[in-house]
Parts: sequence; structure tokens; C-alpha cells
Amino acid sequence: MKKLIQRLSYPWWIAASVTAIAAASAIVLTPQGGARAGAPASAPPAVPVSVATVAERDVTTWDEFSGRLEAVERVDVRSRVAGAVQAVHFREGAIVQRGDLLVSIDPAPMRRKPNARKRRSPRRRPA
Repeated sequence: MKKLIQRLSYPWWIAASVTAIAAASAIVLTPQGGARAGAPASAPPAVPVSVATVAERDVTTWDEFSGRLEAVERVDVRSRVAGAVQAVHFREGAIVQRGDLLVSIDPAPMRRKPNARKRRSPRRRPA
């Protein structure tokens, strides 16, 4: 093993590396496609482009984004009684205070309920 390392000494590797770099450079730098070294290189054909003149004017900057908004605060409004809504007294998104009238419900079913309860209640008989 030592004899093999001695045969492949340091100066030999340097000479081999320099030769490989020179060969690679010669391949890369030679003219391609059979072109002559003295002939001028031809430029590629011009590509047509559109041209506009610059004009100064005011421009409104805007962007469009798709997204979803969600309210900071949310409440559920539930009626305490059943009935048909006759009128809505607020606009959607408006700020309302506690105690504000929000909707009016048809009062006719409410008028009938007390009478219905009286009819359904069992009569008490004196003992």
C-alpha cells in the first residue's frame, strides 16, 4: 500500500489536474456549429414589441380581495312568545340599545291564550 501511495505522488496529481482543466477549457471555448473564428457573430432577429408614450396623470389606486367579514360582537335575538311578525323597527347592522323595540308581533294569539287557559283548568269543587 505504501508503494502505491509513493508512486502516486503529489506533483503527478497537479499535472493531471492542470491537463484536465486545459482540455475542458478547450472544449467549452471552441466555436460551435462549425462557425469560423474570424467571422463576426450575427445578432438574432429583432422581436416586435409594443411601445407606449409616457403621460403624467392622476390615478386612483385600488385592490380587490376576496374575503369574509365577521362582526366583533354577535347576539341572538329570540322572542319569548310565538306569533307572526307585523313590523321590524330596526335596520340590519344598526346599533340598538337594551329595551329598544325591535319587532312587533301580532297580538291576536296572545289575547286568545288567557281564555284558553281558563277553559283548560280543572274546576275546583268545594269539599
